[in-house]
Amino acid sequence: MPFLDKVLPLIDRVDRDRLAGILKALVHERDLLEKVFNLLGEGIVVADQRGKVTFANRAADSILLAGRGTLSGAILAEALADAGLRALVAEALRSRHGILAREMTVERPFPEHLSATVVPIEDAEGRFDGAVFIFRVTTADLRKQERRAQLKRMQAFAFMAAGIAHEIGNPLNALDIHLQLIERRTRLLKGAGKKELVELLDVAKEEVKRLDGIVGKFLKAARTEEPPSFAEADLAAILDRTLDFMEPEMRRAGISVERRHAPFVPPVLCDADRIRQVFINLLRNAAQATPRGGSIKVGTGVERGQVTVSVADSGCGIPDDHLARIFEPYFTTKDGGSGLGLVIVERIVAEHGGDLIISSTPGEGTTIAVRIPVPARYGKLLPGGGEGGKG
Repeated sequence: MPFLDKVLPLIDRVDRDRLAGILKALVHERDLLEKVFNLLGEGIVVADQRGKVTFANRAADSILLAGRGTLSGAILAEALADAGLRALVAEALRSRHGILAREMTVERPFPEHLSATVVPIEDAEGRFDGAVFIFRVTTADLRKQERRAQLKRMQAFAFMAAGIAHEIGNPLNALDIHLQLIERRTRLLKGAGKKELVELLDVAKEEVKRLDGIVGKFLKAARTEEPPSFAEADLAAILDRTLDFMEPEMRRAGISVERRHAPFVPPVLCDADRIRQVFINLLRNAAQATPRGGSIKVGTGVERGQVTVSVADSGCGIPDDHLARIFEPYFTTKDGGSGLGLVIVERIVAEHGGDLIISSTPGEGTTIAVRIPVPARYGKLLPGGGEGGKG
């Protein structure tokens, strides 16, 4: 500190009263710095050469401990649950020289992308005296990049859909009309071959109907709809109403549903009908992945200025090679699936400025979380005074 550098050479020449004033000034300067660091969105951690934390701002506690406790005074590596973060701390204390920069993904409890920078601290003789760790959550930045890429894909998708509507839709209509005409003439036939011909016609009609449904879903996924009609709404209430609507379907499938809501979930700005469509898609996917006798756990909570709605099934899970492709149009692992459900879900969530987070373990199940920003005026009501979104 510049103030401290000026004072230390004079410390043995000051009286008690002046020394008290100097100490008060030092405390004030330290408090001011702490207040400034606590206003930052980046997590700042200062650790000594043994890895003991001498300072950690609020953002660091939130990012690294999810707001449960504080890092101050702890041995940093021992306080971190994530193996990648522990390895970063060990490398920084071992190498002791040069700036380290890492991009990593941590579980908290859903995958978050972090940018980590470590700057070594040296004493007056140039010896290693600890390190400053700077952590920044970059999930939102990456999601924005992904949404821009998705928008470009959807624009190309919509252009292709218009051609498909013309090239496939019209011939399908003509086929359907001609099959109806053939069916009428078939009714006039007699003999043993009539039954077989009727069965073949039924198969053809069913396939035409199936293809028409695929084209319809394709167009629905690609079509630019009217802008969402935003209003404040309670996501927990929308989720409960959706579950009540789908309860008979779940019961018939032999699946139990567990609901868990946080004590306080602030309202968000959303189009309730479209959000309900998101929940229906996610719950149906979860039900189709869950065997009879299994369970689906749903819940709502608040974290870092976002309301989170999670749907977790106890199904077979998604292999890693499939997980990277589930938002691709037409990619599906279900018999008869269109591969467009999650495309529509992702688009609706993006319209709300939110994120869709998926984690899955083969053989154990899949969890999908929808995260929607909380309007700024509710930010002070959140646990830890978390930041809200715009609105």
